[in-house]
Amino acid sequence: MPTNTETCICGAPKKLTHALCGTCRTNKSRATKKAKAGDVCKQCLTRKPLKGKTWCKACRDVRQAWEDARAPERRDKHRQRHQRLRGLVNRGYGGMCKCCGEDYQPFLQVDHVHNDGARDRQTRAGTKLLTYLIREGYPEGYQLLCANCNMRKHTAGGRCDCPRSRLQNV
Repeated sequence: MPTNTETCICGAPKKLTHALCGTCRTNKSRATKKAKAGDVCKQCLTRKPLKGKTWCKACRDVRQAWEDARAPERRDKHRQRHQRLRGLVNRGYGGMCKCCGEDYQPFLQVDHVHNDGARDRQTRAGTKLLTYLIREGYPEGYQLLCANCNMRKHTAGGRCDCPRSRLQNV
């Protein structure tokens, strides 16, 4: 015959629908209120948090070790996502330098046609910029330039006049 109770982490019986018994739920509720007030660590709900923080040193160290162990995996995932988005943006803007025609993908950079990149980078840069360009359907005001043409445009006052240039007034 099935029962409607299991054992809580403290050993007391608890309902199947609850994670904790009534006593443990009450204790956790009290501790959560103390954590919100800043009296106890919000993670372990027992130790006093560091000054000006919400976690105690022990919980912070455990969390930091966990994040450090995952760092290479997270870095690789971010790099793969960035490369995928960069490929989509490169294809969306023609896949080659608008100035000289260079099509080697690692050399290509997104350029702000009206030289307003500093203002744009305050709100979005890197992966955020690539995501914006894809989401907005590759809007006007951006173009692909190779690194050489992009630097030349910057040093020539906003006009690409490199020797390999196929187009004028980019």
